[in-house]
Amino acid sequence: KKVKSKYPSYLSYLHKKGITHCLFASDTHRQGSRKGPLYWSQYAQKYLSAKLVGFLGDTTTQSIGLAITIGDKENLSPEIREVFSHTGASHILAISGLHVGIIYLVLTSILSFLHAFRGGKKIKYVLILLSLQAYMFITGASPAVVRAVIMFSTILIFQLSSLRYH
Repeated sequence: KKVKSKYPSYLSYLHKKGITHCLFASDTHRQGSRKGPLYWSQYAQKYLSAKLVGFLGDTTTQSIGLAITIGDKENLSPEIREVFSHTGASHILAISGLHVGIIYLVLTSILSFLHAFRGGKKIKYVLILLSLQAYMFITGASPAVVRAVIMFSTILIFQLSSLRYH
């Protein structure tokens, strides 16, 4: 697509840099029978959304729960968004490093029983590492989540290799 913008100065800046066209992930189509990572990420998010809806109560609770857990904000009404905005809590609806940290802490405590087994610590770290990667994939890999997962993955890799980290 040709680059479009409501800001003429930005358009002239792009043209000076030689940028005349742009491509957005939402504009891409699958080629043949291959489906890309974006397709699988959206598919996983929709699948989990359908499964989680059964556990949550009314539609308001469902929409907030899905937004907070897996980043599916599709069903959030404008009224709910406005309430979160006015109370200053709209950042809770955005999946971020906070969510990744909470998942890390929950998985660390749930899997702590593995320490009783030989090699259990390493199994625990690998399971947490894979879980964080899966969560990043399911939530759509926003920059904040990718950054947090990279940081936690680095710590986990150091723990796996028994190296000190600071």
